[in-house]
Amino acid sequence: MATTALAFDADFASRRIDPDPARRPAAPADVWNFHDYASWRDDAWALVGTFADQAVQDAFVADPPEFVVSDDMSWLEDRVRQVHGASIDVFDLMMDALECRYRTLRAVHGTRTSNVGSFYREGLRPLDPLRVQQRARDIFLSPAYPELTEAHLDRAIVAVSHETRSDRVYFDCNETELVRRNGHYMLYGSEYLLAIASHIEGLRDYRPDMKRQGEAVVFLCDVPLSFLHPGALRSFAGRAIEILFEELMGEADGPSPTRGGAFSIRQTLTPDHIVGHYTPVVGRDPFAGAPWP
Repeated sequence: MATTALAFDADFASRRIDPDPARRPAAPADVWNFHDYASWRDDAWALVGTFADQAVQDAFVADPPEFVVSDDMSWLEDRVRQVHGASIDVFDLMMDALECRYRTLRAVHGTRTSNVGSFYREGLRPLDPLRVQQRARDIFLSPAYPELTEAHLDRAIVAVSHETRSDRVYFDCNETELVRRNGHYMLYGSEYLLAIASHIEGLRDYRPDMKRQGEAVVFLCDVPLSFLHPGALRSFAGRAIEILFEELMGEADGPSPTRGGAFSIRQTLTPDHIVGHYTPVVGRDPFAGAPWP
């Protein structure tokens, strides 16, 4: 099967960006670029200072807890109670502060496509299982696969669940880790389509054929905080506080470069929230036995 040429409209080819985040312009002031710690550190301390002031921070340094974790703020709430006699919900306060300070969260979406322009026209849309199932039929019920029938595709589709994929668009704030460790999204495209291909009971493994459909693409996006599920925003709020207080203990200087930042939304990310795109150099193919780089 020949590789499908990318349909780059002239208007959208100009939207290519540098693959190296360090060579791109800084994000706007109202965009939270989580993995660019220097860009939000001072603002985050100012936000934290509204409920955990210098006295609380001094008490923390004088008697640090055994564990500083992002999913349980009792270690910080206890310090606030000890210093000021007040009971607070750190997660709620930090989430509210972040939503007041930032409009969007910078993240990336990796995929494989033969038509980049469609994303700039239609946005990043939640998974529609019926649409992907039809795409599988268009690919595998073509003359290139005379050994396959509608029954083959029907059995594969029935075998694959789309429960955790339907009506969602997935993103990751850790761009480097997405490309380096989770490159299957860019190598093979839709995870649901790949799962269907892997369940086709034909003459061979049909997954490698997905790598000949289109081209790997990473979209840089600014996702409105209002689109995030409260649990996702809570997770980012907790991680931000964890990073700040680990820094006070001399144990961190920003987000872990190997820790992911995946989240999903349940609505279309409109084209005006797509910053640009590039073709990544994918570091690992988990389905080809390639070693971890």
